[in-house]
Amino acid sequence: MKIKFKKAALTDGAKLLEIQKKSFQEALELYKDYDTNPMFEKLEKIQYKIENHNYYKIISDGKIIGGIHAYSKGAFQYYINRLFIHPDYENLGIGKKAMVFIENQFPDARIWTLETPHKSLKNHYFYENLGYIRTGQVEEINENLKLIYFKKEMKI
Repeated sequence: MKIKFKKAALTDGAKLLEIQKKSFQEALELYKDYDTNPMFEKLEKIQYKIENHNYYKIISDGKIIGGIHAYSKGAFQYYINRLFIHPDYENLGIGKKAMVFIENQFPDARIWTLETPHKSLKNHYFYENLGYIRTGQVEEINENLKLIYFKKEMKI
């Protein structure tokens, strides 16, 4: 399976939102987070991110199967806001390729940060295998959901 990454266009917004909703359905059921779950993100917000940030679509066999969104948080610091892959394409190594891709887009990056839900142990393992470490920062979103913060310091 050949995976490609391409800067998302405004016309990709609806498809990216559709895949995002499928990707975060399980998280909604687990965390009962009706305020911040990406399933409830509006198309306009995705379009804003596409226009103003670094938002890439993940493509396999000519069709969009996911997305990755990152942006600068200041001098040499970048934040990965979201990585999502259609459930039919999970556990195929695509997430790792996406992370390597996004990190390579910003050779000036010295620090990458992200967060992921506390019960998403598979995500914790995934990010730790990519060199991310827990910062110790935990943010409680609601009684069912806490976000665990991770960072990665790049080798110069």
